[in-house]
Amino acid sequence: MEQFSVIYARYRRSIGLIWDAHFKYIKSTMVAIERGENINLKGAIGDTAVHIACLDIFNPYLIQNLLRFEPNFNIRNDEHQTPLHIYMKTLYVGFLALESILETGADPNIPDAKGNTCLHYLAEYRFKKMINPKLLIHVFLKYNADVNIQNYYGDTPLHRAVEHEAVDFIAALLHTEASVLIKNEENLTALDLAYINRNNKPEVFIEMSKFAIILNYLRIPVNQLFLDKIHSDESLRLFNDQCNEEFSRLKKIKVGNTDLTLNVILKTSTHAFAKYLRNSEIFEWFRNFESGQYKIFGTRINRHFKEGLARKEAEEYGYTFFRKTSQTLPEVCHDKILTYLSNEDLYNLI
Repeated sequence: MEQFSVIYARYRRSIGLIWDAHFKYIKSTMVAIERGENINLKGAIGDTAVHIACLDIFNPYLIQNLLRFEPNFNIRNDEHQTPLHIYMKTLYVGFLALESILETGADPNIPDAKGNTCLHYLAEYRFKKMINPKLLIHVFLKYNADVNIQNYYGDTPLHRAVEHEAVDFIAALLHTEASVLIKNEENLTALDLAYINRNNKPEVFIEMSKFAIILNYLRIPVNQLFLDKIHSDESLRLFNDQCNEEFSRLKKIKVGNTDLTLNVILKTSTHAFAKYLRNSEIFEWFRNFESGQYKIFGTRINRHFKEGLARKEAEEYGYTFFRKTSQTLPEVCHDKILTYLSNEDLYNLI
């Protein structure tokens, strides 16, 4: 009864449409909309009917019913939250409507009043034991969610996941393009946070340590304290042995008809790899590569190819631009300039 009173007090000034949605009256909500009510109309605190429908006390099928009226899922309430932000808090009811919501054009990268996006919310709310985080993140990536987006404090979703000790979510993020080296306003990376909190949540530290081991094999600098932990933890020793076995195999695999080995390719920058992909044999080799035999480095190989291919296509735009506007400059100069430009910058040149 107390919960009801709080909810009632919060929404008593809301429009009739929102009141209908609030009390699960699916039928009356549909009738209200069909008689001409604006589904995107805001109530007293900026919530629309769809914001209210995304709260945890509602039947999840209400959202599905509202979708046929094409509501705007990017409208923000007084706290700058979209309906999708609110839905992230209540995913334990299942995510039946999630992909449908994203298909309507809901932007997963819209920030709330603190700069937090939907992925920041996912790191905080404790749905993870009921829903497969890898599957969930895959859905968001399909709709262009940015796993490295920073809130107004500089925290990425991975920072938040480490802070909230969401081990499964951390593991899922680390299998995407999530960076462990982005620094927040306190000049801390997600790895730094994991080390600082290592005694409070050793599982988080172990998971991040495994990723540090992978980075070390790729010659990406990491905190030596993570690597020192290998010798004192049995699970990390075992993981390091597995990495070593896979990486030894990568050293023996020649790419196409070249002398390049797969481990060398993995260590190259995206810009350098894009140049390799201009070779049709190397491109075809990676396009047909089956990564399933590499449980640790397979995902990174696929991602490196995807990023290299995107970079190659962007640089082709850049070279076209330079040939038209800077014909007197030698190509080596064009190539040097390209190293300083992002993919987005290159497309904006045209």
